[in-house]
Parts: sequence; structure tokens; C-alpha cells
Amino acid sequence: RDLQFAAAVAAFGQKLRGGGYLDGFDYPQIATLAAGARGDDPSGYRGEFLSLVKLADTLAIAANRPGGASDAGHNATVDPQVRR
Repeated sequence: RDLQFAAAVAAFGQKLRGGGYLDGFDYPQIATLAAGARGDDPSGYRGEFLSLVKLADTLAIAANRPGGASDAGHNATVDPQVRR
């Protein structure tokens, strides 16, 4: 299980960096791989990792929608008063 979870963590890192080596492996597949290796998680770290993967997936979906962050640029949520 540890090797399977480590593979999920490595895939997540690759996905965050652009996913050039993932051959279409996406966030839901990474979450499935990690969930299958969760096992006993007394400290909750593996559960927290799953939450991060799901959050990244949600953000990626939102960024690709019309009007999402990718349409407006990197400073889309920054208040103009703060950017002085």
C-alpha cells in the first residue's frame, strides 16, 4: 500500500507541474489510486492528501470554465486597491 500511495503522490506532483509524463492520468484517477492505498491512517495525512487532490481538481475545473481564472489572468482575484 505504501508504494501505491507514493505513486499517487508522485502523480499529483507531476500533475501540478503540467503532467508531461502522466499520459492523460487525471486528478480523479490520482484520487482513486490514493484512496485504494489509504489503509489505516491514524494521523490523517493520507486523508488530507485526498482532500488536496480533490481541491486541485475543483480548482482546475473552475479555471477552465468561461470566466474562470484562466480567462482573467493571474491577478483575477486581487483587489485593485491592494496592487498599488
